[in-house]
Amino acid sequence: MTNGSKVTNEGLRIFLNRMFKEIPDYTAPSRFAVGIGTATSQATDTDLDIKVPMSGTESVDDCETANWTDSADMTSSLNSTTFKEGLNALNLTKDGASSTIAYVEKTTASLDFTDKELSVWIYIKDTATLNKLGSSEAIKINFGSDSSNNYEWITPKANLSVGWNLITKLTSNNPDVINGSPIITACDYTKITLLSVNSADTWVDGDIVMDDIKLASFDDFPKIFVSGYPILDETNLQVTFRCFLNTLEANGYDISEMGLFNTDSSPKIYSRAVFTPLNKSETVEISFVQKDKLV
Repeated sequence: MTNGSKVTNEGLRIFLNRMFKEIPDYTAPSRFAVGIGTATSQATDTDLDIKVPMSGTESVDDCETANWTDSADMTSSLNSTTFKEGLNALNLTKDGASSTIAYVEKTTASLDFTDKELSVWIYIKDTATLNKLGSSEAIKINFGSDSSNNYEWITPKANLSVGWNLITKLTSNNPDVINGSPIITACDYTKITLLSVNSADTWVDGDIVMDDIKLASFDDFPKIFVSGYPILDETNLQVTFRCFLNTLEANGYDISEMGLFNTDSSPKIYSRAVFTPLNKSETVEISFVQKDKLV
């Protein structure tokens, strides 16, 4: 199921390269990836808008247990009503008025952060809650080897919205601050900070919720086509691609885009499709069928 699909300029380059070069430089499309982006497909696309991992991720913390250390103005607790994965998430409740800063921190599983992306889900209940967060600095995420040696990323309020927000693509190459000298192969410290406009700003349980903090490697994102595809119909000048997500893949995301890629060292996106979001869970399978025809 796809609609709004567009072959990209990179896809056309793949076509020309493989058709007219005696020894092609580019591999043929053989993988697909999915995402939660909603921007209209463009010929100039070079990747999905917001790509999400399908499988193989490493859990930093599943937020199934309220065992974080809270700052003076923060109280974290389990939320079994509003969550992304598993059975629970964590309320991040600023219930103190002594500071604009409220945080939770924890010694998490020791993981190698080399060439990986960190992501975390943050839920914001309504506009009133969103407006209590600082403008240029609403959320800070620290991840590293301890409280003095870590990578720090800052999310402004403009990048957040009411509902679930996926803060992602956090890598060792793009932090806003590097504190000390984090040991990238042994990252076991995580801190989530919320910054309010005023010290007196507070909110209640369920207003801001955190869930599913994890690492994803490059090979957690793509998957090969269904066996036997693509199918070439030379009579009708048509090629059919078929891709499939099983019950274990990409769970917890509202899938709204799909792209076809080749396997070059820097993979090229052949096409990108955007569609009505599909809530992916362990009870849902999704099959994508794309047909391209030369006219």
